[in-house]
Amino acid sequence: MIDSFKELSLDQTNFIEWSHTPERILEEASLIVQRNKEFNDYIAAITKPTIANTLEPSIKYHNEHNIDNNQLGFYKYVSPDKDLREASSKADRLIKSAAAEQATRADVFKVYDELLRQIKEKDIPLDAESQKFLEQKVRSFHRNGLGLSDEKSQRLKELKDEIVESSQKFVKNITEDSTSVSINKASIADVPRFITERLPVEDEKYVLKGPASYQVLRYANDQEIRKQVFLALNEKSSGNVLELSKLVRLRYELAKLLGYKSYSDYILEENITKTTENALGFLEELKRKISPIAQKEYNALLELKNEDLVTKGMEPQSEVFEWDIEYYGRKLDERENTIDYSKVTEHFPVEKTVKNMMRIYEQIFDMKFIEIKEPKEKFLWHEDVRIFLAYTNIKQGHPSNELCGTLYLDLASRPGKYTAPAMFPIKDGYYEENRLVPSYCALVISGSAPTESKPALLRHSQVTRTFHELGHCIHLFLSRAKHAKFQGPSGVPRDFVECPSQLLEFWTWSPRVLQSLSGHYETNLPLTEEITAQLERSKSVNCGNIYLKRIHNALFDLKIHSISEKSELDAFDPVATWNELRYDLGIPSSEGVNKSFTTFGQLSDHYASSYYTYLYGLSLAADIFYSKFKEDPLSVEAGLEYRQIVLSRGGTLDIEDILEELLGRPPNSEAFERDLSIST
Repeated sequence: MIDSFKELSLDQTNFIEWSHTPERILEEASLIVQRNKEFNDYIAAITKPTIANTLEPSIKYHNEHNIDNNQLGFYKYVSPDKDLREASSKADRLIKSAAAEQATRADVFKVYDELLRQIKEKDIPLDAESQKFLEQKVRSFHRNGLGLSDEKSQRLKELKDEIVESSQKFVKNITEDSTSVSINKASIADVPRFITERLPVEDEKYVLKGPASYQVLRYANDQEIRKQVFLALNEKSSGNVLELSKLVRLRYELAKLLGYKSYSDYILEENITKTTENALGFLEELKRKISPIAQKEYNALLELKNEDLVTKGMEPQSEVFEWDIEYYGRKLDERENTIDYSKVTEHFPVEKTVKNMMRIYEQIFDMKFIEIKEPKEKFLWHEDVRIFLAYTNIKQGHPSNELCGTLYLDLASRPGKYTAPAMFPIKDGYYEENRLVPSYCALVISGSAPTESKPALLRHSQVTRTFHELGHCIHLFLSRAKHAKFQGPSGVPRDFVECPSQLLEFWTWSPRVLQSLSGHYETNLPLTEEITAQLERSKSVNCGNIYLKRIHNALFDLKIHSISEKSELDAFDPVATWNELRYDLGIPSSEGVNKSFTTFGQLSDHYASSYYTYLYGLSLAADIFYSKFKEDPLSVEAGLEYRQIVLSRGGTLDIEDILEELLGRPPNSEAFERDLSIST
């Protein structure tokens, strides 16, 4: 950090307070509901709408209040106080329920629609971004059920309330799941100490739960132990079998009520792909190309498994089971690479690694992160949280040293906290009188718990995921949309949201970048060139089977949400559908019924019917990386070009046009296929 910024860390006048009680959360939620209604009452009372009395106040209101539900709803993911988490969930439901009711007001729609009609008919000058805001506002009323009868409008409101409640139950079933399995210490003596030293022990048995269970699947020599652990994991969040059935039926009814063939058609209408058929076509083509690679890998795993069984004095088997995949995938990797992953992990202490990530972003995007020293307690939701201010235009650009965001880092594990690495937007920035009002967001991680001898560490896969999530923060901070509605990840189509962060995942496989990211927790020495080169090669090991499972998940998500006939819905069984797709794609057996969709969190939230976007976005990201960054991932010139053309524009223009400007041609999947070694 450079000296000239040090005094900035002393100013704590513009920080968000996190001192809510459960009662205050609910009080503020009620105030938000009341304020939204009052604003809509103001709009509805306008008899002669103009840009000045209708559109400009609407944009200003959205800009200033996009924080409201984000902050109150965020507590449920990070607060150590269960009562606070419960109040956060309740507030989220209350605000969304009231918003759904306001979103169908005919009197409010009439004003916006009349203004849009005047602008088009009279050719009234209006900047493109503001016109897009108005057009989306008008369209949202139709998508929210404008024109329905009173009876149907009431049912629509009930459906939305029920969907929010059921979605929250689905997530709660995952986050509060207590499934565990006890294993005799001697039976997993072969599992590396860096895993076992963090496991709780009861009656001379290790108690496996959470991420540690998956690590045991990767290292335990005894296939019966792996099977025992896997079958226990298969029972996690079992209540979500019924919860998903309920969600699918509610979403089906909502789509039909709004006049759509299926819920997928309703959701994908505003995506780049536009239709369910286009999304399915993308997945089917990818499946066609990846299946032969996955089959070849399966054969290699089966051969390796039987060599291993014979070595152990056991009979060969005719198939590879799902609890074998991680174990023999690791052995296959070790056959081709001599990587000691426990040693690799020691080079990624959580806090130091995240700081190294920030330095890389500083370099390629001309940024600077400044930590706030000793922030006041009221500005934190937990004592472990750290605050950084993000600045841009450090070496070039105008205005120089521009404050663009506040970043919260919540990196420690604790009970009740969201377990996967994730970025949470708290407030989207915007422009006010030609001045950027900065954004706020949080990076939440639950790394391995520290021990007496080691700090919290990240596996390489967690490094990739964390770099990805921090990338969402960068996307938000570097967007320069005038209006908060089009800022960063929340301002772009759903099937582009992941692309900017997926692009940055490529950095975590680059030997040069890996050396910049890594530093041993004791010596601070980076990974050697030999190890980073091997890590880069390991990316393609068993990738066919990995991507086949992702394709399966995406197909399942689209299939259950594209149900268009009542007879299909009546026959719908999530367990049967999940397993039929597994069989069709040739995914290894779990010797019985597989129910792992119960922990498939994206089925519950805004990714429902959009999981394909992870693969679609990765296809776009590979095109950008190979075209602009492959030769030099740390190129400042390429980084600034990408920042200016893609990140800065947020969702203000059509993404297809933005990418064509960057690439000099329409995007294609050739680089993605080359990266997966499936080019034909």
